[in-house]
Amino acid sequence: MIKEQVLYLCDPKKNKGCTVPCCYGKPNIHPDWGKCKYTDDPKYSKDGKEYWYNPETSKYETIKK
Repeated sequence: MIKEQVLYLCDPKKNKGCTVPCCYGKPNIHPDWGKCKYTDDPKYSKDGKEYWYNPETSKYETIKK
């Protein structure tokens, strides 16, 4: 069994050193290009919730504890 990677909804205001060009938080970016919304570093979390990618639904879902 593969362990799911825990991700966090990224807060671009906290994650100022990120160089990803397709960040959803960049101003004036086309919505189709703003694909990057998650980080693996909890200190950049926007809402403090943990997420994982569910391949069955093709969506990111919160981890229920």
